[in-house]
Amino acid sequence: MMRRGLLVISTFLLLATGCSSTSQNYTYETAIQNGDIVSEGTTTGNLDKFYKFLADIESHQPSDVKITRYTKEGDPIFSNLKFDGEKIEVFEDSSKDKFGGGKRTFQCLSIEQQEKADEIAYYLAGCDNSSQRSMLTIKK
Repeated sequence: MMRRGLLVISTFLLLATGCSSTSQNYTYETAIQNGDIVSEGTTTGNLDKFYKFLADIESHQPSDVKITRYTKEGDPIFSNLKFDGEKIEVFEDSSKDKFGGGKRTFQCLSIEQQEKADEIAYYLAGCDNSSQRSMLTIKK
């Protein structure tokens, strides 16, 4: 009887720690080291890669980037954007987010920016699954 109780407790602890550590393994620092464009709250990183991607779109040069955004709970959401010279193909993976919707792929025509007093917000526009999608907000 006592062995059974220990087995149940051990199994529970393994499952609990395994589930909670999955999203914590891909930290802000790890994403930066991997070259991702990162957004965590008001902190952003590797913006030079984002600005190069925007310049490539402007000049119709094929290009790709990976953006990692973190939820308020700290869960990563990955967006891989691939520009082929005409349209942007987006692979979005929110499977590590506790409240995420899994993985999806869609296409967009452009990236638009909206400037405010203290920040610039970038949006994917002309997407086949919605008219506009928030992508990245950068503090001035």
